[in-house]
Amino acid sequence: MSEIPIHIRHCILYEFQLKNNASVAARNICAALGEGIVVGRTCRDWSNILKKIFKKKHSPALTTPHKDLRLSWAKDHMTWNNEWHKVVWSDEKKFNLDGPDGGGSVMIWASFGWGGKSSICFVDGRMNAKGYREVLKKHLIDIGSCMDGSDWIFQQDNAPIHQAKANLTWFKSQKINVLPWPSLSPDLNLVENLWGTLARKVYAGVMHRTVSLQDHPKFGRSVESDFERLKVLIEDNPRLTTCELSAMLGCNQSTIDRDLHQMGTVNKLGTWVPHELSTDNMQQRVIICNFLLSKHDRYRFLQQIVTRDEKWVLYVNHTRKRQWINPEDMPEPESKNDLHPKKVMLSIWWDFQSVIYYELFPPNTTIDSQLYCTQPENLKVALKTKRPERRKVRLLHDNARPHTSKVTRNKLEQLDWELIPHPPYSPDLAPSDYHLFRSLRNHLL
Repeated sequence: MSEIPIHIRHCILYEFQLKNNASVAARNICAALGEGIVVGRTCRDWSNILKKIFKKKHSPALTTPHKDLRLSWAKDHMTWNNEWHKVVWSDEKKFNLDGPDGGGSVMIWASFGWGGKSSICFVDGRMNAKGYREVLKKHLIDIGSCMDGSDWIFQQDNAPIHQAKANLTWFKSQKINVLPWPSLSPDLNLVENLWGTLARKVYAGVMHRTVSLQDHPKFGRSVESDFERLKVLIEDNPRLTTCELSAMLGCNQSTIDRDLHQMGTVNKLGTWVPHELSTDNMQQRVIICNFLLSKHDRYRFLQQIVTRDEKWVLYVNHTRKRQWINPEDMPEPESKNDLHPKKVMLSIWWDFQSVIYYELFPPNTTIDSQLYCTQPENLKVALKTKRPERRKVRLLHDNARPHTSKVTRNKLEQLDWELIPHPPYSPDLAPSDYHLFRSLRNHLL
């Protein structure tokens, strides 16, 4: 900034006060002074320069109570002089192994005071309250012995692992005085200056190296996966998550996502089914489906089918839907259904044209064979009224026990109705489940 002429610096300050971004500020300055006059630089050059100048420094957001606590802390310690010689300053720092913006990192802890410094402690994995206490046991006691006298003071910030109840109890048991610390105040900690100096030296070679577009090997997980092995794992167990696949193949999850996308795979949830089909169940499905396909060419075969099923119908159907709101607003909450909602049992008979007959049962009614056998008689009456031209009835229902009992079979033989076979545990082949009840539910919402 010091090598920039004073009149240009005034323009930059003016644009900064207007809260313009770097690109807008560069255009305004070049338009006002001319690109040729502005030290021979183009508008793009000035945009890059201003991006560095206007770059915001990330700092904790201080509320009014935070500011009051900082002010109170500063007033309480304004008169300290030699007392600062007794303070041991401490903090943790994460260094990226591949530069300030690179991948792979290492966490270290260190402390220092007027009388000396501790050794640097390298932290394995993520530090918790117990791990922090173990670090203090190994490294803090050493520097404490270097301080003048036993009334030295330990400084730490208000991170949750520092303020854990077990750690505060340990400080009391060791008779270690802890310096009260205002929240969100890293700028008051002398260790931050140490980290700044250390970071500049650590990253000195990284910051000035030549940038290459080639993808060189780096620290951390591999950016390439074994494509063929990934394919085998997915075929053996399609329910593996990307996290599990990442651990198996030793690469990151974004690589797994990319390779799965290249394979053309998508992640879908399977539908809930009442029973896992055995080999015999699957074979029955194939046989019955082939039988029905062979009947399809018969005259008016589908038109002669009457299907029947039961369903619980809720009085109140709650459903959660997306809401159109402003980005900063919260959507209205949706209440869950009661554990025992008010409902009624519906028994319905229908064909390709419409509903023929239905019945709503009183509460606490159990559908058994005796009750079920009364419904075909009512259906027969409804057929004479609504389908007088029908002479043949082919009945399709599932394999619930009231439907397959001996009493029910005898009743259907008396009526001379043909029973269409239905494979067990196959609601996906029942027209009422995949067509009628879904439409009914959408209508009731």
